[in-house]
Amino acid sequence: MGSLRIRRAVAAATMATSIFSFGAAVLTAAPAFAAYGPTISFAGHGQGHGRGMGQWGAYGYAMQGKDKTWLLDHFYGGTHTGAAEPNVTKQVRLTKMDNVPTTVVQDLGKLRSSATGAMDYTALRATPNSASLPGIDKTYTLEFSDGCYGNWTLISASVQGPITFSTAASADTTTETDASKLMSVCEADVTTGPSYQRYYRGTIITAKDSVGPARTVNEVPIESYLRGVIPRESIASWGDPQTYMGHPANGQAELEANAVAARAYVIGEGQHYSYANTCDTDSCQVYGGVAIKARTLGGTPTVIEHPNTNAAVLATAGEVRRMPDEKVAYMEFHSSTGGYTIAGLFPSVVDEGDAIPANPVHDWHRSMTTDAFMAKFPGIGSLVSIDVTGNGLGADGGRTLSVKVVGTMGSTSVAGWSFRNMLGFPSDWFRVTSPVIATPVVAMAAQPTTTGYWIGSADGSVYGFGGAPYLGSMAGTPLARPVVGMTSTPDGSGYWLVGGDGGVFTFGTAAFYGSTGNLMLNKPVVAMTATPSGKGYWFVASDGGVFSYGDAKFFGSMGGTKLNKPVVGMTATASGKGYWLVASDGGIFAFGDAPFYGSMGSVVLNQPVVGMAASHTGHGYWMVAQDGGIFSFGDAPFYGSKGGTVLPSPVLSMTVTPTGDGYWFASSDSNIYGFGNAKVS
Repeated sequence: MGSLRIRRAVAAATMATSIFSFGAAVLTAAPAFAAYGPTISFAGHGQGHGRGMGQWGAYGYAMQGKDKTWLLDHFYGGTHTGAAEPNVTKQVRLTKMDNVPTTVVQDLGKLRSSATGAMDYTALRATPNSASLPGIDKTYTLEFSDGCYGNWTLISASVQGPITFSTAASADTTTETDASKLMSVCEADVTTGPSYQRYYRGTIITAKDSVGPARTVNEVPIESYLRGVIPRESIASWGDPQTYMGHPANGQAELEANAVAARAYVIGEGQHYSYANTCDTDSCQVYGGVAIKARTLGGTPTVIEHPNTNAAVLATAGEVRRMPDEKVAYMEFHSSTGGYTIAGLFPSVVDEGDAIPANPVHDWHRSMTTDAFMAKFPGIGSLVSIDVTGNGLGADGGRTLSVKVVGTMGSTSVAGWSFRNMLGFPSDWFRVTSPVIATPVVAMAAQPTTTGYWIGSADGSVYGFGGAPYLGSMAGTPLARPVVGMTSTPDGSGYWLVGGDGGVFTFGTAAFYGSTGNLMLNKPVVAMTATPSGKGYWFVASDGGVFSYGDAKFFGSMGGTKLNKPVVGMTATASGKGYWLVASDGGIFAFGDAPFYGSMGSVVLNQPVVGMAASHTGHGYWMVAQDGGIFSFGDAPFYGSKGGTVLPSPVLSMTVTPTGDGYWFASSDSNIYGFGNAKVS
């Protein structure tokens, strides 16, 4: 409903000329919001979950001369050095072989299997029968060929599984450096297309998971397994001889610490599957085997183990960390702490090593459009605020515990790690860096072909919402006088800004027709409006002086006339053959074909009028006051107001929807209020 102030105004006006029109219904205002502009920006620190050792931080400390033991003591507080159980083997799920036959190749023709005894083959393929049936003991069709891509010949249509594949080409697959003496599996890269042979130590085993799909497993001694992990999880070249700040560095210490952590991790993580302990992706630890050969390249395999990481595994053979109760510590690690680990199994610690200049993720920045951001949170309307709660450990509030996204139609709360995953951030340590819109907001214009609008700030910043495209602004450009008004082209493909000195700034298709930017004015400009054709504009000064450009005709002004209160706004008639001016006391001055439908000039107002807008017929107009009170005259319907309520900051501008069935007004702190069919975006 209208405010108490509006009701008093109606009563006073009715006794005179019945100047108010309330319409059939009064609609409730849409919620206000603090706009972030068209882009949301975030700044963050680190990469990964933050638990245990940060590899970049360990490298930074190692470059300062810290050794493996110091690194492990620092990042895994409360643990002590221990030994793993002897002769540990691991069963690794080879995920690129999921749901396809287990195809194994031995380049020298020395491939054997549990189903073929001492018979040697170059390639064997085991395809599970009745793939929908669960269990690893189902039957397989077994075939042989001369390689991954040869013609397959049937050996047996029913071989009891599981089938184990091994090589007779090497006496010791755990340390063999010639990949051609090892086995490879034939895998297809579904992303890039080429097929590969990937070489492994140990044995290859067929398996099915509990619901039936085919799986392939590499059973390998843990020390051999680590040779395929450390160069995938860390940067092997860190172990090269190097200096740091003029002193010998000890980058190999990071690789050794990583080897201890990875060994303890794979022991501590337990059994992932019914048929395998672990997997070969970052869901477990990234494991790449020994070597790889692309089908398109042929020739010899490319070894992907590295001498530095192999040396780190050998130097720490069997070493783990144990908890006070002597259990092997579950030693998680990750890329970069950002400068602080988080508490969990191990105490949180400062990680000064993470700030090494080479670390690309110690600090990071990400940006996205506001629309793309809000698409992640459907149903809550337009963005109001993003509230981040951190753990307090480190800069910017520390790692994020929760994020509350508030919209005009609701809100939602998301855990920090889930929010990180939704937006693809490197870590859950971040803050919003987008400033709320530059204030004060002093101008507003509707986008005529959508339900959107622009708002403009005194520094010349422009922000578009609800389909109103951003076409440029004066943000960051020194202005002679602050911006005081704006108006848009009829087709919504451009807009003008005007400064207090009458300087005009054009964007999009809005053409420049002239300005008073180089003139000395008696009083500052306060508002502008465009002609219906978009080929001209007027602006008005606070003394009522009117300036016309392009096809905007001069129909008169209040310049030179003593006014009770300064002029604060203007709007044109639908024909473009007239205009109205409004003063801060609500007094109306009509020129050209602009009829006088009434004013507030004789009424004591709670707050001064700050702007006006015309109805689409040209037979009425609205005024808005600083407190959001709306006064309607002629055929301009009353859709609601904020009069009588206490607003956080004063209203300074208003505009009308393209249909004329609603209006928005904006307060100086960028809160937007919509009534009628004016949708707050």
